[in-house]
Order: sequence, then structure tokens, then C-alpha cells
Amino acid sequence: MEIRHARQSDVPTVMEIEPDASMAYASLPDFEFCVDLPVRSRGEHAWARREGLTLIAAMPEEAAGFVLVVPVDRRAHVLEIGVKRRWQKRAIGRALLKRVEQWALSAGFPSATLTTFRDPVWNAPFYRGIGYREIEVGPDRPGLLAVHAAERAAERMPHLAMENSLLRS
Repeated sequence: MEIRHARQSDVPTVMEIEPDASMAYASLPDFEFCVDLPVRSRGEHAWARREGLTLIAAMPEEAAGFVLVVPVDRRAHVLEIGVKRRWQKRAIGRALLKRVEQWALSAGFPSATLTTFRDPVWNAPFYRGIGYREIEVGPDRPGLLAVHAAERAAERMPHLAMENSLLRS
């Protein structure tokens, strides 16, 4: 597997990976709605490529996964991460997040944040296992509050925000 920076020409591929990855929710009661959510917009892709980071996990035969990262409240925020169903459970998401953390540290971000669902095992429980902790989003995080509001408006409805400190003592 090669993890590389995405190019503008990769946007359609990433936009195809996202709904395929979301099919993992199809068998979960109360989460079937995720299958029908809109993919991240071209504007969000442009924002990540312009101000943050977009990575592709490329296998020899196809792109297997991606991550979009944007600066939010002086932190690296994982806007979206997805792995095609046929490539899930092979540590691709973990590898993408590791690269995000390396990039974030080199860019001067003290931590990485994300929003996710509380219960599916590949959501909050997975992120807890790799160092993320649940955080309350308050007025000291206006950017993250705006992300929450935008996700709710798009019916993405995250249940919680999480953060991973990248500064290890």
C-alpha cells in the first residue's frame, strides 16, 4: 500500500469511496441512514487540499481509502475518513491516521480532532483504542462548533467530538 497526497484528479475517486465505505452502516439498526448521506462536497475537498491535507491509500489495483483533514481551532481536524468495504479491517484507516498525525505535528498542530458516532465499533471505540478521548465542544472551540452545526445540517449528526494529543512527553 502506498499513502500519497491526493491530486485534484483524485476527487472523483474519493467521492466514490465514501458511499462504498458507508455501506458498513447498512446492517446497523439506527444507522442505516448513513448509507444515503451525501458525500463531502467538491468545496470541502478543495478546502482540505488548499488548507489542510488529503491523503489516498493506494493499492496496486485501486484507491482503497482516503482522509480529508482541515485546520479547525488551530488543530488538525479529520473531516472525513473512509475505506472501501473490500479493504476494511486491514489497518488502512489506522495507517492513514498515523500519517495525519505525522503531518499535523510537522505543521505545528498540537492535536487532532474528529467527530464520530458513539457506538459502532469502527467509530468512537476504535478511536479510543488509538489514543483519542471524548471532548466537550464549547465556546472555546468555535470552529468545531461550526463543524458540528454543518454536519447536523447535512444530517451527518455526529454524537461526539474526540481529540488526540500529539505532543507526547
